[in-house]
Amino acid sequence: MVRIFIDIDNIIADFHTPFREYLNTETGKDLKLEDIVEFDFYKDFQIPQDREKACHKEFTKNKGYETLKIITGCKEGIECLCRFGDIKFITVRPPNVREATVRWLKEQGIFLKQDSLIFTKDKLSFSSKYDIIIEDKWQDAILAAEQGKDVILFDYPWNNIKDDAGNIKEHENIRRVSDWKEALGSIADIVEKKYKKNLDEQAYKIWKDGIGVQMHFNELIMKNRTTASSMIVVAIGAAFGLYKLGLTSHVPEIKPFLLGDFVAGLAFFGLLSYGLIDIRYYFNSFSTVPSTF
Repeated sequence: MVRIFIDIDNIIADFHTPFREYLNTETGKDLKLEDIVEFDFYKDFQIPQDREKACHKEFTKNKGYETLKIITGCKEGIECLCRFGDIKFITVRPPNVREATVRWLKEQGIFLKQDSLIFTKDKLSFSSKYDIIIEDKWQDAILAAEQGKDVILFDYPWNNIKDDAGNIKEHENIRRVSDWKEALGSIADIVEKKYKKNLDEQAYKIWKDGIGVQMHFNELIMKNRTTASSMIVVAIGAAFGLYKLGLTSHVPEIKPFLLGDFVAGLAFFGLLSYGLIDIRYYFNSFSTVPSTF
C-alpha cells in the first residue's frame, strides 16, 4: 500500500482566498493572488508578524475555518486514493481549530479514520514515514524531496521560488500540478514507476483504471457545468432583452403574457433542474466511506 501525506490548506481547503480578503479589509490593501509571493502573509502585506497573528486569531474567532470552500476535485481525488493508499491529513493549523477542522472535513464528505488527521508544527518529522507528499509550501516540499520522497506541489505564486539566474527552482522528486486532475495523473505515474511491484497486480490495475475514470468523469462534469451555466446566462440575457422590448404572447385562447417572463421561467427551471442533477447525481457519485473519526 502506498503511503500518502496530504496537506489541508490550499490543497483541500481554500484558506488563502478568504484570509487574504480578510487582511485586505483590515489593512486597506487590495492584494490579489498573484501578489502573494511569500508563504507568510505578513511579508507581502508589509505588516508586523504580531498583527498577522492577531488577525488570524480574529479570523478563527469569527469561524473563518468553518466557512472555507473546498478545492475543486479534491473530494473525488481523495476518495480514489483512499481505496488503495494509506492516507494521512497533516496540518500546521493551531490545535484550537481541531474540532472545526474535523467538522468541516466531515461536512465536505472527506473520509476520516481514527488516526488520519495530524496536527503538528514539524511536518518533516512525519513526512519521512510516507511515500508521496502533497504540499503547497516550497520549503517543506524541497526538504521532503531531498529525503528522497516524491512530492506533488500545487503550483501557487508563493512556491515559485527563483534561483540566482531568475529561474523557478525545481527538483527531480517534485512535480508541480495546477489541480487535482494533474495530481492524480502524477501520482499514477509515480506508482507505475516506483511502487507497482508492492501492490497486488489486480488491485493496481483497478486502482489505475479508477484514477483514469475519475479524471475523465471530472472533466465531463466540468464541461457539463460550463455548458449549463452558459445556456442559463444566455436565457437570462434573452429574458432581459424581451422585457425591454415589452413583447407579449399572442397564442389563441391563452391570456397574453410577457415573453420575458416565459424565458426567465425557463432559465430558473433549467438552473433548478441542473442544480438538483449536480447535487443528487454527480456529487453523490463520489460518495465516500462513512467517517469513523
